[in-house]
Amino acid sequence: GDYRMCVDIIRSSAVFHSFVDFGRAVDELNRPGGRVKIVRTKDRVTKPLPSGYRDVLLNVTVEGCEMVMELQLHLKDVIAVKEEAHRIYDFMRTLGWEKDEIDAGPQSLSAHEVNKAARRASVSAAVVDHTFLE
Repeated sequence: GDYRMCVDIIRSSAVFHSFVDFGRAVDELNRPGGRVKIVRTKDRVTKPLPSGYRDVLLNVTVEGCEMVMELQLHLKDVIAVKEEAHRIYDFMRTLGWEKDEIDAGPQSLSAHEVNKAARRASVSAAVVDHTFLE
């Protein structure tokens, strides 16, 4: 219950067209003496989600304001697959899937549904991996 612990009431995203630009932005945000202070980082580029999705989530403060805000850093090619991945997630949730059921197996899905979801996840992961290998 402490509302002051909420860190994403104000949230923004930045989308980068190259890994070089992505890296420059991170360096600039970390620059000593800058107006932005990074107070927490979730690096899901080097430690991607199980789906392969990658981004960086930063909790930041801006000079003159104590409120902690969230800044999401994305790569254009990766965020392009995010919408499709979210549709798969919504579909699985509609079928009753919960995150902790992954290891238990897809007993509630038909073989066709399992194959379709696996193909979509495979394509999404391949696109994400291709982006980072270029």
